[in-house]
Amino acid sequence: MKEETWQQWNEKILTAIQLCLTDEVLDEFSTEKTMSLLWERLQDHYLKKSLANRLILMQRLFLFHMHEGTPIKSHIAKFFCIINDLDKIEVKIEDKNQALLLLCSLPSSYKRFREAIIYGGKSTIKVNEVNEHLLNKDKIDTQLTGESHHDDSEQVYYLKEKSNNGSSTGNSKHKNLI
Repeated sequence: MKEETWQQWNEKILTAIQLCLTDEVLDEFSTEKTMSLLWERLQDHYLKKSLANRLILMQRLFLFHMHEGTPIKSHIAKFFCIINDLDKIEVKIEDKNQALLLLCSLPSSYKRFREAIIYGGKSTIKVNEVNEHLLNKDKIDTQLTGESHHDDSEQVYYLKEKSNNGSSTGNSKHKNLI
Protein backbone atom coordinates (compact mmCIF):
# COMPACT_ATOMS: atom_id res chain seq x y z
CA MET A 1 0.00 0.00 0.00
CA LYS A 2 1.32 3.42 -0.88
CA GLU A 3 2.30 5.74 1.96
CA GLU A 4 -0.20 8.34 0.78
CA THR A 5 -3.06 5.82 0.74
CA TRP A 6 -2.04 4.57 4.18
CA GLN A 7 -2.13 8.13 5.56
CA GLN A 8 -5.62 8.65 4.17
CA TRP A 9 -6.86 5.42 5.74
CA ASN A 10 -5.17 6.28 9.01
CA GLU A 11 -6.90 9.68 9.13
CA LYS A 12 -10.30 8.16 8.30
CA ILE A 13 -9.99 5.44 10.94
CA LEU A 14 -8.64 7.89 13.53
CA THR A 15 -11.61 10.17 12.87
CA ALA A 16 -14.05 7.25 13.10
CA ILE A 17 -12.63 6.20 16.48
CA GLN A 18 -12.69 9.77 17.76
CA LEU A 19 -16.34 10.15 16.73
CA CYS A 20 -17.21 7.18 18.94
CA LEU A 21 -15.61 8.68 22.05
CA THR A 22 -17.38 10.83 24.60
CA ASP A 23 -16.15 14.41 24.99
CA GLU A 24 -14.38 13.60 28.28
CA VAL A 25 -12.52 10.65 26.77
CA LEU A 26 -11.73 12.55 23.60
CA ASP A 27 -10.21 15.39 25.63
CA GLU A 28 -7.93 12.92 27.37
CA PHE A 29 -6.79 11.16 24.20
CA SER A 30 -6.91 13.98 21.64
CA THR A 31 -3.13 14.27 21.41
CA GLU A 32 -2.78 10.98 19.56
CA LYS A 33 -2.17 11.52 15.85
CA THR A 34 -2.37 7.96 14.54
CA MET A 35 -5.12 5.43 14.93
CA SER A 36 -2.73 2.74 16.17
CA LEU A 37 -1.38 4.94 18.98
CA LEU A 38 -4.90 6.03 19.96
CA TRP A 39 -6.11 2.44 19.95
CA GLU A 40 -3.14 1.28 22.08
CA ARG A 41 -3.73 4.03 24.64
CA LEU A 42 -7.44 3.25 24.81
CA GLN A 43 -6.69 -0.44 25.32
CA ASP A 44 -4.10 0.31 28.00
CA HIS A 45 -6.54 2.56 29.79
CA TYR A 46 -9.81 0.61 29.50
CA LEU A 47 -8.75 -3.01 29.02
CA LYS A 48 -6.02 -2.98 31.62
CA LYS A 49 -6.25 -5.96 33.92
CA SER A 50 -6.20 -3.72 36.95
CA LEU A 51 -8.14 -4.19 40.14
CA ALA A 52 -10.06 -0.97 39.41
CA ASN A 53 -11.20 -2.17 35.98
CA ARG A 54 -12.24 -5.55 37.38
CA LEU A 55 -14.18 -3.83 40.13
CA ILE A 56 -15.92 -1.46 37.71
CA LEU A 57 -16.92 -4.23 35.31
CA MET A 58 -18.03 -6.60 38.07
CA GLN A 59 -20.09 -3.82 39.61
CA ARG A 60 -21.62 -3.08 36.21
CA LEU A 61 -22.55 -6.76 35.85
CA PHE A 62 -24.00 -7.14 39.34
CA LEU A 63 -26.02 -3.90 39.14
CA PHE A 64 -27.18 -4.54 35.56
CA HIS A 65 -30.97 -4.49 35.42
CA MET A 66 -33.49 -4.31 32.61
CA HIS A 67 -35.98 -1.46 32.83
CA GLU A 68 -39.60 -2.07 31.88
CA GLY A 69 -40.17 -1.41 28.19
CA THR A 70 -36.58 -2.14 27.16
CA PRO A 71 -36.48 -4.52 24.20
CA ILE A 72 -35.22 -7.92 25.36
CA LYS A 73 -32.80 -8.20 22.44
CA SER A 74 -31.17 -4.93 23.48
CA HIS A 75 -30.95 -6.08 27.10
CA ILE A 76 -29.36 -9.39 26.12
CA ALA A 77 -26.85 -7.62 23.87
CA LYS A 78 -25.82 -5.28 26.69
CA PHE A 79 -25.52 -8.21 29.09
CA PHE A 80 -23.19 -10.10 26.76
CA CYS A 81 -21.21 -6.93 26.12
CA ILE A 82 -20.42 -6.75 29.85
CA ILE A 83 -19.57 -10.46 29.91
CA ASN A 84 -17.26 -10.00 26.90
CA ASP A 85 -15.57 -6.98 28.51
CA LEU A 86 -14.89 -9.07 31.61
CA ASP A 87 -13.56 -11.88 29.44
CA LYS A 88 -11.15 -9.45 27.76
CA ILE A 89 -9.55 -8.68 31.11
CA GLU A 90 -9.51 -12.40 31.94
CA VAL A 91 -12.38 -12.43 34.43
CA LYS A 92 -14.33 -15.60 33.70
CA ILE A 93 -17.94 -15.98 34.80
CA GLU A 94 -19.14 -19.59 34.66
CA ASP A 95 -21.91 -20.31 32.19
CA LYS A 96 -24.40 -21.37 34.88
CA ASN A 97 -23.67 -18.16 36.83
CA GLN A 98 -24.16 -16.09 33.69
CA ALA A 99 -27.57 -17.72 33.31
CA LEU A 100 -28.53 -16.82 36.88
CA LEU A 101 -27.24 -13.26 36.51
CA LEU A 102 -29.24 -12.81 33.30
CA LEU A 103 -32.38 -14.09 35.04
CA CYS A 104 -31.75 -11.78 38.00
CA SER A 105 -31.39 -8.79 35.68
CA LEU A 106 -34.96 -9.13 34.39
CA PRO A 107 -37.69 -6.82 35.71
CA SER A 108 -40.60 -7.96 37.87
CA SER A 109 -42.84 -8.44 34.81
CA TYR A 110 -40.70 -11.52 34.03
CA LYS A 111 -41.45 -13.09 37.44
CA ARG A 112 -43.43 -16.03 36.02
CA PHE A 113 -40.86 -16.58 33.31
CA ARG A 114 -38.10 -16.71 35.95
CA GLU A 115 -40.16 -19.10 38.08
CA ALA A 116 -40.75 -21.41 35.11
CA ILE A 117 -37.02 -21.58 34.48
CA ILE A 118 -36.10 -22.03 38.15
CA TYR A 119 -38.78 -24.56 39.05
CA GLY A 120 -38.77 -26.33 35.68
CA GLY A 121 -37.07 -29.39 37.10
CA LYS A 122 -33.48 -28.74 36.06
CA SER A 123 -30.79 -28.30 38.67
CA THR A 124 -28.67 -26.11 36.38
CA ILE A 125 -29.27 -24.07 33.26
CA LYS A 126 -26.92 -22.60 30.70
CA VAL A 127 -26.94 -18.97 29.63
CA ASN A 128 -27.67 -19.91 26.01
CA GLU A 129 -30.82 -21.74 27.17
CA VAL A 130 -32.02 -18.65 29.07
CA ASN A 131 -31.18 -16.52 26.05
CA GLU A 132 -33.11 -18.86 23.75
CA HIS A 133 -36.15 -18.93 26.07
CA LEU A 134 -36.15 -15.14 26.35
CA LEU A 135 -35.97 -14.70 22.58
CA ASN A 136 -38.72 -17.30 22.08
CA LYS A 137 -40.91 -15.52 24.63
CA ASP A 138 -40.34 -12.24 22.82
CA LYS A 139 -41.13 -13.88 19.49
CA ILE A 140 -44.37 -15.36 20.84
CA ASP A 141 -45.35 -12.02 22.38
CA THR A 142 -44.60 -10.25 19.12
CA GLN A 143 -46.64 -12.71 17.07
CA LEU A 144 -49.59 -12.61 19.47
CA THR A 145 -49.76 -8.85 19.93
CA GLY A 146 -47.78 -7.41 17.06
CA GLU A 147 -45.27 -5.84 19.46
CA SER A 148 -42.84 -7.00 22.10
CA HIS A 149 -44.68 -7.65 25.33
CA HIS A 150 -42.94 -7.31 28.68
CA ASP A 151 -45.79 -7.87 31.13
CA ASP A 152 -46.43 -11.56 31.60
CA SER A 153 -48.97 -11.14 34.39
CA GLU A 154 -51.69 -12.69 32.21
CA GLN A 155 -49.49 -15.39 30.74
CA VAL A 156 -48.53 -18.68 32.32
CA TYR A 157 -45.24 -20.37 31.57
CA TYR A 158 -44.80 -24.03 32.10
CA LEU A 159 -41.74 -26.14 31.51
CA LYS A 160 -42.63 -29.77 31.04
CA GLU A 161 -40.37 -32.44 32.41
CA LYS A 162 -40.74 -36.15 31.91
CA SER A 163 -40.48 -38.21 35.05
CA ASN A 164 -38.65 -41.51 35.10
CA ASN A 165 -41.80 -43.46 34.15
CA GLY A 166 -42.37 -41.28 31.07
CA SER A 167 -45.39 -39.38 32.34
CA SER A 168 -45.44 -35.62 32.43
CA THR A 169 -45.11 -33.86 35.75
CA GLY A 170 -46.73 -30.60 36.61
CA ASN A 171 -50.19 -29.13 36.43
CA SER A 172 -51.93 -30.05 33.18
CA LYS A 173 -54.14 -26.92 33.15
CA HIS A 174 -51.14 -24.78 32.16
CA LYS A 175 -50.11 -24.40 28.56
CA ASN A 176 -46.64 -25.37 27.49
CA LEU A 177 -45.46 -22.06 26.03
CA ILE A 178 -41.73 -22.57 26.30
